[in-house]
Amino acid sequence: MTDRVPAAAVERALEKRYPSDKWWIATEVSFGRRRCDFVAVKKFGDMERVGVEVKVARSDWLRELNDPGKAADALKVLDEWYVAAPPGVVEVAELPAQWGLLQLTRAGNLRIKKRSDVPPKGDLSRPVAAALIRRIVRAEVRAAARAQDESAKRAHEEYHQIFREVYGLRIACKDAERARDLYKGRVQKLEECLRALGVDPAKLQGYTSDPIAPARDVLAAATLGGKALRHKLEAALAELHGVLGALERVRDECFDDVRKAGEDALVLEEAPPGRVGA
Repeated sequence: MTDRVPAAAVERALEKRYPSDKWWIATEVSFGRRRCDFVAVKKFGDMERVGVEVKVARSDWLRELNDPGKAADALKVLDEWYVAAPPGVVEVAELPAQWGLLQLTRAGNLRIKKRSDVPPKGDLSRPVAAALIRRIVRAEVRAAARAQDESAKRAHEEYHQIFREVYGLRIACKDAERARDLYKGRVQKLEECLRALGVDPAKLQGYTSDPIAPARDVLAAATLGGKALRHKLEAALAELHGVLGALERVRDECFDDVRKAGEDALVLEEAPPGRVGA
């Protein structure tokens, strides 16, 4: 289980425990022979200084135990010194004197298993203070650059999403225009057919010579873009299909009436005299 926990998970937990609004954060800070993974300096009050070494593998921790004296220079200037690790990597009984243990929880937080016992320190020497300040400034600059990169990435993704939506809307508008032209042509042919049969299209119940009237406003505004317009356009196209279906049914009914009238006329012509209507 321990080996599967990445160091990044522990680092995120450290950022949660020492938030940037209350702490200055620096990473990879050198103290003599020791390079500390994580240093937090409190922004207010006594400006407490905390050093943390991140360990995610048992083998790495055992190597650390072979030379614990490397931390001596760090312990001279820091107020607290911890090892941060997932469960099973570090045992409390193995900790050198003055060292504390922060253990990673399932919730992604760090819980104190053993509190650090470092004697209180005075003010920092100039070289140490300068090294901390340099690291803190570099960390702040990197954090600002990451935030800017992430913001630019989000803006780039949003731009492409909007572009895809607008492109899809333009295609839908063109399809709607082609459908409108097709429907108009078919309506005209249907009206010609009805008139040839002696039927006045205007007198047919539910018939309109402008089957796309419900969608005219939507099609006229099709260049405005937007999800709401796209939904309206799709609804209008569905209504157009319904109108076309109704027109085709009217046409078929008319043809059926004409065919039936022709058959009745043929029966009348062939019936013997005196038997019509008998």
